[in-house]
Order: sequence, then structure tokens, then C-alpha cells
Amino acid sequence: CGIGGSKGMMVIADAFQHNPDAIPSNLCLSGNRMGPRGLGSLGRVLAQRKFPLEELRLENNCLCDESVKEFADAFRERPANVPKRLILDGNRFEEEGFLRLLGLIAKRDCPLETLDMNYIIMDNDRDDGNNNNN
Repeated sequence: CGIGGSKGMMVIADAFQHNPDAIPSNLCLSGNRMGPRGLGSLGRVLAQRKFPLEELRLENNCLCDESVKEFADAFRERPANVPKRLILDGNRFEEEGFLRLLGLIAKRDCPLETLDMNYIIMDNDRDDGNNNNN
């Protein structure tokens, strides 16, 4: 995985923190296992102020429920700083993370125009062994 998981993502977030002019209008971080701490770190940096970031691509990053919650929580106080387009295709999270994300999007000053979530696996649907099919 390209950037080295949570630690690699935290290094990138720290670099953006110290050099905010380096944040492009389109940022693709797809195909990495960034984990909750990594995505949370990126979210906190991006939420601090309005950047020229229009599109954030996070496809196939093995994002779990905790990752999505950390990201959404980072923008809770500043939803106006959310990018206009967020691509989360090919990740796996539960209903709680999805609802937290929807709560962020529902805020009046959230500029999100496009949310791509193709091939999302909702972990709530897994068989936990307690289902009775009789």
C-alpha cells in the first residue's frame, strides 16, 4: 500500500499542515490503507480552513466505520470546508459511520455536491452467527 497506512497518512497530513499551499484542487489518495488515525489526521488538517480542494478521492482504502466517523467529526465545526466532491468507492464501513457522514452533509453550509459510494460494503449485513434461518 503506497503511503504506508495510518503512519504514512499522518506524515502527509503533517506536511499539508506545515505547507497548506501544497494542497491541490484534486487530491487522490486511493488504494492506501490509511486507517482511522490517518484519515482523521487528514480531515483535521483540511477542516482547519478553506483550501482550494475541490475533489478528494479515497477509493479502495479499506476505510472502516471508525475512519469515516473520524473524518466526519473533523469537519463538524467547519462543514463549509468539506470538498465539493468526495469519492469513497470500494470501502467498508458500518451504518454509524455512514449516518455520521450524512449528518455532516446535511448541514446547511456543507458545499458537498457529489458523494460517490459505489461498491461500499456495509458491515452490518454480515452474518454474525446469531441468525436463525428456520
